[in-house]
Amino acid sequence: MRFVVRGAWVGILMVTLFLFMKTDYKYFLSYSSVEQTVFQYKGLDGILDYHGYGAFGVVQQEIAFYIQGQTQPTDTIYVWGVSPQLYYLAQRKAATRYRNNFNISSNVTDNPGKELRAYAPVVMGEIKTSPPAYIVQIFPLGMFPELQEFVRDHYRIEMNVDISGTPFKICLYRRRL
Repeated sequence: MRFVVRGAWVGILMVTLFLFMKTDYKYFLSYSSVEQTVFQYKGLDGILDYHGYGAFGVVQQEIAFYIQGQTQPTDTIYVWGVSPQLYYLAQRKAATRYRNNFNISSNVTDNPGKELRAYAPVVMGEIKTSPPAYIVQIFPLGMFPELQEFVRDHYRIEMNVDISGTPFKICLYRRRL
């Protein structure tokens, strides 16, 4: 029986290794993380998409590194949009318990406004209690009026990035002293 179990595990390992070699190995050691992102998002014509979704990932990484350079490790940030990777890339904690706004995305719910009404009071309470050093806006602020008012009163725009060829725009707001 032991021989059969070991044989099954070796078989599973070999199949996994084969699949890795067939699908991902060519990307694994050959490209940086930014190049991998760009390479994986191809345009409809098969050309690498340096100006679309891949560019969005590159810009996010640059913004995260900028935040990391402008803040202390104990500072927090808040990302208004579906990009929780910014917390990881910037190595900064989220200012609220909600690190991802995907629950209010139109991809998940038919009524984002209803979901936001349940979400907003908790987020705003936590942000007002401990204001983040930066707020990164990916979703339009008009979708979250309470946050828009808070940003207008307590933050200044530090960076505004339009990503050409995409609907994406990222604004970076820094807390006023």
